[in-house]
Amino acid sequence: MLQAILRGSFLCQVETPDLVTETEETIRWLDMPEAWIVALLILPLVIAFVAFFYKREKPVGNPRWRWTLGGLRLLVLTLALLILANPVRQTKTYERRDSTLVLLVDDSLSQDIKDRYSEREIPKSLARLFRTQADIVEGTTRYDLVRRLVRDEELDFIEKLRKKGKLAVYTFGGSVNSLDKFSKLEGDEEPASEAGDETASAAADDELLPSYSKVRDDPRVQETRVAEGLRDSVSGVLGLGFGKRREKVSGVIMVSDFQQNADTISITEYARRLGERKIPVFTIGVGNPDEPKDIRITNVDVNDVVLVDDDVPFDVSLVADGFEGERVRVDLRIDSAIVSTKYVVLDGSGKRQGVRFRYQPQKAGKLTATVEVEHQGGEVFDDNNSMSRNLTVLDQKIKVLYAEYLPRWEYRYLKNALIRDKTMETQVYLFSADPEFTQDSSTGVPPLRAFPSRKEELFKYHVIIIGDVDPERHLGAGRQELLKEFVASGGGVIFLSGPHSNPLRYARATDLYTILPVQVNETGSLKGVDAPVTESFNVKLSAVGMEHPVMRLDNDPARNRQLWENDDGRFYEHLPGFFWFARAGKAKGNAVVLARHPQLVQSLS
Repeated sequence: MLQAILRGSFLCQVETPDLVTETEETIRWLDMPEAWIVALLILPLVIAFVAFFYKREKPVGNPRWRWTLGGLRLLVLTLALLILANPVRQTKTYERRDSTLVLLVDDSLSQDIKDRYSEREIPKSLARLFRTQADIVEGTTRYDLVRRLVRDEELDFIEKLRKKGKLAVYTFGGSVNSLDKFSKLEGDEEPASEAGDETASAAADDELLPSYSKVRDDPRVQETRVAEGLRDSVSGVLGLGFGKRREKVSGVIMVSDFQQNADTISITEYARRLGERKIPVFTIGVGNPDEPKDIRITNVDVNDVVLVDDDVPFDVSLVADGFEGERVRVDLRIDSAIVSTKYVVLDGSGKRQGVRFRYQPQKAGKLTATVEVEHQGGEVFDDNNSMSRNLTVLDQKIKVLYAEYLPRWEYRYLKNALIRDKTMETQVYLFSADPEFTQDSSTGVPPLRAFPSRKEELFKYHVIIIGDVDPERHLGAGRQELLKEFVASGGGVIFLSGPHSNPLRYARATDLYTILPVQVNETGSLKGVDAPVTESFNVKLSAVGMEHPVMRLDNDPARNRQLWENDDGRFYEHLPGFFWFARAGKAKGNAVVLARHPQLVQSLS
């Protein structure tokens, strides 16, 4: 469509220095044909039409008047055609104003890291930029390096940006935080903030980016939402502006390590959408471009209460990201003294590696045990290389009561192990023994003449082991009630299953059933195996059992699992198998399953 424009343009300069308004008025025809149709078809037809009628009428008179009348007729026809072309008057107003540049700085917790670079040219280049030394650069956090860039008078970073247009400064972590807004800097004009002289003075005092000690405790720095920070800062300028007008964003400069952990939108997608709106995004990366390297102690597993002269195990979990094949020193300190040292070759893949220390406390009291792995150059963090645990050392022995019906093989092994353990005071009671039989007990501990039936007798023990004992015939209702109360008061009871009573008959023993970790029904579905068994089996560790200290025979998780499960069939290198088991129901709600029968792995789920 041909747009014939009659221009009537003028400029209107308003009082606001960054705003120029220009108004343009035009007349256009909405139904005007293309220009070539008008020039080659319509105009020749109109002229031919007027000439045809003049020749047909054979006018007389002065030729000058005849040409004048012919021109008027041609003009009338032309105006009629123009009216049919639907003319409209159009007024356009243009506003020219300085656009806003957004400076968006990451202040999340990752910016409080001091980087150590394997590529030595990086700290050297930064040192030349800031006119300092490379070791000072590596001793400065990412955030403080950005602060130095912003406030360096010779680099003149902020003022150079302001000469391009207005400047809005934001920080972001989990959300954005508006810091300051500056007007455009013209020529040699002194720097000034749009917020007034007071803000400009603060910026001059190096407080445009506050000290990290002032933002470290802000909840928003716990997360990094790069895409949302970009979106919210741009929306803040476009939607609100510096005054009541809608602003134009000329671009965004993002300063970040771009390690996001909580974004709900795609940074790539949102940057593309800004690009479609002619808002470019410029990125400045901070931090080490290498994969982050770190060695950390993730757990120290040790009992809170231990005994004097007891062999106390410390099971340490260590994780290394990077440093593959490096040999590092790991120390166990008791209070401030190193009591044991081990060396570990790091896997470097982020998998857990186990280290086991042993320590025998010599006296009672409180102590602090600290496990520390030596720091390596290039680590991202240096405050996670150690972990401490507070221990209480008691100068007493564990009191154990072991009750059994028949002197089966489990009884013979277990009672000897308990009696010989110097950290325990054990009393054993065998219900099937003759009344004149002297029950077994630790050296110096008097033997039992009957199973305890009074609270003060039973509650002196720390642990009670119930073997294949009939709850009704051997214990009775009174002792069952005492055992239930014993557990409720913090005592420990171990049920050692057997082919006769435990746990077959415990469904009918109400008080003991309440403290059993598995379900038992009254039809006797939880049975022992009566037929002879000639082939052994190895248990399967549960996910909890693989990490639980009770099941830990080796601090290497893979080796420990092989010892229990014997997947490769090397019987002489692993634990011997079991020949008997009690078929169990489901585990109760608070029970923790450590191992299962290999063919009945779902029975306790």
